[in-house]
Amino acid sequence: MCEQIIFFGAPGTGKSHCVDVRTQGTKRIRVTIHPEYTYSDFVGQVLPVSRGGVTSFEFVPGPFTQALKIALADRKGKVSLVLEELSRGNVAAIFGDLFQLLDRGADGTSEYPVNNVNVASQIRETEEWTSGRIDRGQIFLPANLSIYATVNLNDQNVVPMDTAFKRRFEWSYVPITPVAEDNGYKNNPLIQIHTQSETLERDWVDFYQALDRMIVDRNQGLSQNEDRQVGQFFLKFSEEDIRNSRSPEPETKKNAATNINRLIRNKLLMYLWQDVQPRSMMTTNAATLFLPSISSFQELNERSKNEGQVFSDLFINDFLKH
Repeated sequence: MCEQIIFFGAPGTGKSHCVDVRTQGTKRIRVTIHPEYTYSDFVGQVLPVSRGGVTSFEFVPGPFTQALKIALADRKGKVSLVLEELSRGNVAAIFGDLFQLLDRGADGTSEYPVNNVNVASQIRETEEWTSGRIDRGQIFLPANLSIYATVNLNDQNVVPMDTAFKRRFEWSYVPITPVAEDNGYKNNPLIQIHTQSETLERDWVDFYQALDRMIVDRNQGLSQNEDRQVGQFFLKFSEEDIRNSRSPEPETKKNAATNINRLIRNKLLMYLWQDVQPRSMMTTNAATLFLPSISSFQELNERSKNEGQVFSDLFINDFLKH
C-alpha cells in the first residue's frame, strides 16, 4: 500500500537517512527542490530534441513522470518518489493540477484522476484505460507509488505550505535525539572547547545537545523555537578525524582537532551567529551563547582560529558542564 510521508525536524537530524531506511528495497526517484523549481521541471516539458541531424519537439519527462511510468509498468514493484528540501520550493506551483492525485482511495490509487496528455503519452496501456474506467489521457497514482519528502523546520518560511497540501501527507517528526550504533554514537568525535583557563574535551553528541538545551531554554537560555536547534549530523565529520580525535598520540590528536575546529568554525559558528543568537541579546545582562564582548563574526572567527574562548560562561557552566 502507498505512503505519503513528510519527514520534518531541525537541520542535521538525519531526515534523508530516515527516507533511505523507509524506502529500502524500492525503486527510488530522488529530486532536490529549490526556489526556482517549477511544475515543468517536476512533470516534464516539451523541448527540442535532435536525432540524426533532425530536430523535433518532444515531451521530455521529469521525475514525477519517470516515477509514474515505472510504477505503472510493474504494479507489483514498489516505487518511491523522494522530494528533498520540499519547503524550499513553492509546492502549490510545483504540483499544480497533480495536487488532486494526492487523494488516495482505500485501494491506494488516486480517487480523482486528472487530464494530462503529455504524461499519459509516456505510459503504456493500463487496465484502467482499456476497461474504460478512466479516459485515455487521464493519469492517476497507483497503489505501488509512494511519495516521501524532507522538510527543515527553519526553512518553512521560504514558501509556506497551505493546510490543504499538508493534510494529504503523514508528518513524521525526526527528533534531535542522537543515533547510536554498536560501539557508541554515530558521527561523534571528541571536540575541544576553550575557556579563559582551560581546554575542555567533550563528545560532539554531548556538546550539540548542550547547545540545543540553551537554544530553547526559556528561563536561562535563548528562548528560541526548536526549529533553531541542530541535529547530530549538522556537521559530518570524517571517520579519520572521529577516530584520531581520541588518539593517544598528541600530534595525531592535534591534527584531528584542527580539522574538527575548522568545520565547527566555518559551519556551526556561522549558523549560530547569524540564525540563532539574536543580535539584540548580545548584552552583558542577557543570556548569550557567545561572549558578550564579541561584537562581530570576524572577531568570533579570529578567536576560534586562535583557540580562544568564544562561548559565554553561562553556556559553558550552566549547560555544557551539566
